[in-house]
Amino acid sequence: MPSIGGTATNVCPDATARDAMMLNFKVIMVPDVLATWTDAEHNAALANFYSIFGDVQTCDVCWLRWLAEKLPPRLRTRGDDCSCALQRSGGTPH
Repeated sequence: MPSIGGTATNVCPDATARDAMMLNFKVIMVPDVLATWTDAEHNAALANFYSIFGDVQTCDVCWLRWLAEKLPPRLRTRGDDCSCALQRSGGTPH
C-alpha cells in the first residue's frame, strides 16, 4: 500500500497519490510528512483526497499497521500486540 509524503501537499504528492489510485493502489497520504505553504491549503488537500481518492493516516498509525501485518496470525488477536495499540490509536487492524 503506497504511503505518500513530500512537499507542496496539494501539488506533487496529491497528483502522485491520485495517479496511484487510478492504477488501483490503495493509497495513504501521511500528513505529518507532507507540507505546503499554508495550513489551510494542506488541510484542504488532505480533506479532498480523503473524501474521494484514498486514506489519510499519521506516521504512527501507518507504522502500527505495518507492524500488525508482520505479526504471526496467532498473535494478532491477543490484547498485548500491535493490533491493540492500533485500536487505541484510532486505526483499525486489517
